[in-house]
Amino acid sequence: MGRLVLDQTQSDQVHGARFPVEVCDSAGVVLGKFVPAGVYREWIEDPEFFEPIDEATRQEALRDLAAGRLRTTADLLAEFERIRQTPRNRP
Repeated sequence: MGRLVLDQTQSDQVHGARFPVEVCDSAGVVLGKFVPAGVYREWIEDPEFFEPIDEATRQEALRDLAAGRLRTTADLLAEFERIRQTPRNRP
């Protein structure tokens, strides 16, 4: 992960934030979102953050997967690798 060092004014603006904040450039274009470390820890440690799905939803997802309407992470990674290795015609 990269690191962005804030100047004192910027640091003061996000210090103590209790919610995610948008990070914008001087024109107001959103560059990303900052999640304070304490908030991130709460999300990860909260057992209800990643709620388990009910059996009916799981069965529906399995049917969609079998019918080719969903793709697994492994399938997507394999396709990305295939694309990465495909020779490109460059001028």
